[in-house]
Amino acid sequence: MAKITDIKVQELKGIGPYVVAGGYPPFYYPMMLIRIFDDEGNEGNCMGWLLHAPHIDEHLAGWKKQLIGQDPHYVEKFQQANSRKSVRYEMPYNHIDIALWDLLGKEHGVPVYKLLGADHDVMPGYVSTLCYDTPEEYIEIAKDSFKRGYTLFKIHGTGSAEKDIEIMRACRAEFPDKKLAIDPVNVYDRCESMKVGRVCDELDFEWLESPMDDFDVEGLKMLRQQIRTPLYVGETIEPPLRLLPSYLSSGAFEAFRTLGDFTGGITSMHKQAILCEAHRVQFEPHSYGPTLIQAAHFHVMLAHNNCKWVEMPLPLDDWHIYMKTWLECDKNGMMHAPTAPGLGYALDEEMIADNIVREW
Repeated sequence: MAKITDIKVQELKGIGPYVVAGGYPPFYYPMMLIRIFDDEGNEGNCMGWLLHAPHIDEHLAGWKKQLIGQDPHYVEKFQQANSRKSVRYEMPYNHIDIALWDLLGKEHGVPVYKLLGADHDVMPGYVSTLCYDTPEEYIEIAKDSFKRGYTLFKIHGTGSAEKDIEIMRACRAEFPDKKLAIDPVNVYDRCESMKVGRVCDELDFEWLESPMDDFDVEGLKMLRQQIRTPLYVGETIEPPLRLLPSYLSSGAFEAFRTLGDFTGGITSMHKQAILCEAHRVQFEPHSYGPTLIQAAHFHVMLAHNNCKWVEMPLPLDDWHIYMKTWLECDKNGMMHAPTAPGLGYALDEEMIADNIVREW
């Protein structure tokens, strides 16, 4: 069996600043590329946007001590060791987990979802917006998204329920036969959530995502009882594996959302999907971020039959920075599994070399 020989990290020039949703400040997203090497010439990668540079040298020293000389197949053992360090998963280690799965796929010559146990090879994708000032901007972006082939358009809200309702009505008037959804990103109170939820019912939205605090289980249960639009919630719940059994048993929602780069990588998402299936709940991980983060979520979705949609974040062309290949839909809005081993998408090494800020 191959052994891990080295781990390197490179900080690359990022993208943005962007306002993902109203009520949140603009974010600039530096890109951090993790490289894990084995003694057979393979390299596993993860490029993250939630992995920031402070203290990365300390994390790297710990990772090297833990992983160098080890068989990379022991992803569960490595994650257990890291999850015991604190109540929450160590944010940087989540990216190591993803890179390890990429390495394993390359060692075995198969895509990651087939290592996990494939369920299907094709899924529909949808576009997920940033936050914009006017309904007209949302409409123009939706037109471009539908033209590319995507069949569902998700609105990230403005932070104002009233303004969001105006945007929802404008989009439905412009696209009477298209699939629409909305994600206010946890900024509403209970009354605002109810108001927007009823408009979702009226306008036949596919789902209402994260309307209020994910931990307000009683509020979510009240909302679910009053509206028919499915609720997609949970992406701020951490640590998910310790809280998920009781959360899923609450009956407060139809679908559970998670961020693999925030809650334990591919190893944890795989378990979360199984827990959701056991509770008859849809598992709908977000895949917001650069290509390799999108890919990590996509592979888990391909390995489970309780996932319906692949999220594709805007600006679509910005998030595949530093890549030669990336995720994109076909003319019918379908996302096809990669056939290359590991995560299945190729780095643009020349572009990376020209944009290194620092490396460890």
